[in-house]
Amino acid sequence: MDRTWYKRWFGETYKQLYPHRDVREAEAQVRFVLRALPVTPEWRILDIGCGPGRHLDILRKRGHVHCEGLDLSMPLLRDARAASLNVARGDMRHLPFRPASFDLVTSFFTSFGYFATFAEDVETLAQFVSVLKPGGYLFLDLINKRHLIKHLVSDDRKVVEGSEVIQSRRLEGLTTEPGTVVVKEIEIRRPGGETERFVERVRLYELETMLELAKRFRLRHVATFGDETGAAWRPDDSPRMAMLLQRMPPDPEAI
Repeated sequence: MDRTWYKRWFGETYKQLYPHRDVREAEAQVRFVLRALPVTPEWRILDIGCGPGRHLDILRKRGHVHCEGLDLSMPLLRDARAASLNVARGDMRHLPFRPASFDLVTSFFTSFGYFATFAEDVETLAQFVSVLKPGGYLFLDLINKRHLIKHLVSDDRKVVEGSEVIQSRRLEGLTTEPGTVVVKEIEIRRPGGETERFVERVRLYELETMLELAKRFRLRHVATFGDETGAAWRPDDSPRMAMLLQRMPPDPEAI
């Protein structure tokens, strides 16, 4: 098992295979998230797993100038910096920001669940919460586990920019238990015989498990959305499970 697949995958080939993750989609996502919040231009916003910064750019154009992004991929960060966006390189398990310094933390397009163990995912969530101000909001855009299992395509082939792309998908772990991982193996056969191989591994979560984690970190569940436009969430039919959570003040009895 490649425990650090994400270090190799998010580069030029990734951008080539995901052209549909574009500005129009980012604009729709940002619009519905902001509509669900009492946001003001003074809010400090952090986008974790920002990639080339398409959501940051939309936020900036909407007047939210106190926005920052974080990603591990240098190829994607170079695109963000070329657009004059405020981004930093770092591991989401060890955020390089002061505690309680952001009003809103976002994680768009499945940037949560990448790590080899459940404990690392919990550590990641703890980091997300640590940089939130009390009363601040966390937006987690996750795959809807039930929908993915129901509609999983085991194999497909397509041609992208002259290269044949072969993708295979499988599930690891019991689907009825927390910890199910969807694995996607990608083979790119380029003209001339050159072949590249990559893998994606993402842990899938049920809403109930995420709500238990939210309770552990004193996060209030505000809403769950079902797709990139903010549609209502349907447990079996929605492609996404996008959660909006709010950090509650410390419990005075625990002090």
